Amino acid sequence: MILASGLFFLSGCSKPGQSKKDFLAAKDICRAKYPQRVGNFYKLALCIDGAEFNYTAESPVDFQEAVDRAAARDALAKQQDAGQISSEEAQLTFGKAAARAQASAIATSNANRARAAAAMLQSGAYQLHPYQAPIYPDIMNFHPFQTQTPVNCTSNAIGQTLYTNCR
Repeated sequence: MILASGLFFLSGCSKPGQSKKDFLAAKDICRAKYPQRVGNFYKLALCIDGAEFNYTAESPVDFQEAVDRAAARDALAKQQDAGQISSEEAQLTFGKAAARAQASAIATSNANRARAAAAMLQSGAYQLHPYQAPIYPDIMNFHPFQTQTPVNCTSNAIGQTLYTNCR
């Protein structure tokens, strides 16, 4: 039931494929539709959640980070509607929760990159010795039986970037 009511509120607040500018505009629409007062905080939170999820789907922002922020926003909004905390307390607590969510997303991203780099090293994707790559002299007029011209290439990993030079 809660999910159904949440989807009802989310449906009118934003559309998929938003840019950052559209996302901010959608948040402004949410704030206009649900002024910040007791009884509206949770509705406002759901509306902003929808705008953020739609933005996150089309941006490099980690989706789990958006989920964590939405969970914090929704819990705080319920407390505001119940009169348990002030807007200032909610903003401060949300800021801390958003910072934790971002730190967690960065840590997860770094761990994923480290695992990917280790897998590439193990599989030989990073080749620290020279190798030959076939280059066809005229790619526009390529014929399947055309002879290949070997080119010497060397790849070096510097940080998280792989640099390849061919001669």
